[in-house]
Amino acid sequence: MSIQRHLTDPAEYHYSTTVSYAPTMQGLANFLLEGKNGFCQQFSAAMAVMLRSLGIPARVAMGYAGGNQVAANTWSVMTTDLHAWVEVPFEGYGWLPFEPTPGKSNPAMVTYTSSSSSGVVCNPDVRDCTGANKKDGGKKQTPHKLAPGRENRLPIDPGANAPGRTSAGDRDPGRVRPTVVLVVLAVAAALVLIAIPLVRWFRRRRKLHDAAREPRALILATYDVFSERAADLGFGRGPGETPFEYRRRVEATDVLVDGHLERLTGTVVRAAYASRAPSDDDASDAAADADQIIRDLRRSTPLRRRLFGVYRRD
Repeated sequence: MSIQRHLTDPAEYHYSTTVSYAPTMQGLANFLLEGKNGFCQQFSAAMAVMLRSLGIPARVAMGYAGGNQVAANTWSVMTTDLHAWVEVPFEGYGWLPFEPTPGKSNPAMVTYTSSSSSGVVCNPDVRDCTGANKKDGGKKQTPHKLAPGRENRLPIDPGANAPGRTSAGDRDPGRVRPTVVLVVLAVAAALVLIAIPLVRWFRRRRKLHDAAREPRALILATYDVFSERAADLGFGRGPGETPFEYRRRVEATDVLVDGHLERLTGTVVRAAYASRAPSDDDASDAAADADQIIRDLRRSTPLRRRLFGVYRRD
């Protein structure tokens, strides 16, 4: 609280969005000792570093201020409401926010900042807030007054409504266990890995289905799908590469020996450029040749590429 009061003292520091400091410890020192003008980034970073230098754990949190209410159940939150503040952990209460930026406030701090300003420490384990001592049969006592300047040397009581407080022995409901996070990430990764091949399979089937009514379109769609499947195995067709150029490049690897790619290439070129319309049998032959070529390519492709090729492109 002393650090917070120091940084929010209008006689010492002022809020400004027009300043610029180097993103280094020296820049932070320049803000604290020389410039003394800054915005939430400088004030929150300064308070966190000062707390840590005293052995007090602290972190900088970022989010948005509450904005302005413009109608019932409607609030206007602008990019200018982007804000940074400091949080400090208290056993039994979790991370509590503190506001070191001049002119800014946090409604979550009301329960514990107001109690410290009165100079009265109210410990619910010893006495209630009326001063009745629980260990002395409820006999009323005068609350303990702290000497001036020592109000914040003792632990404060954030109150029953402080963020993150739970009953004795309960786990903080706002704290997510690392194992839960890991499980969620693992499940999400598995879903992504499953979704990618399913989406590609569905898209390829849809392309063939849409072209099935006309043999010429079906042959060209079959070749497009074949090229995508071959790319999964590391034999993708290059941009602008003609079917003949692609065939010569694949055949140069000596993984195909039965002439299926040569026959498929001829069928595709005739379907694309010949005036005579291809027949349904031509479309069936193209599909059979494409499937056989993929099987031949798979036999010559390492297992790792066959398993993970769908997730990459050469």
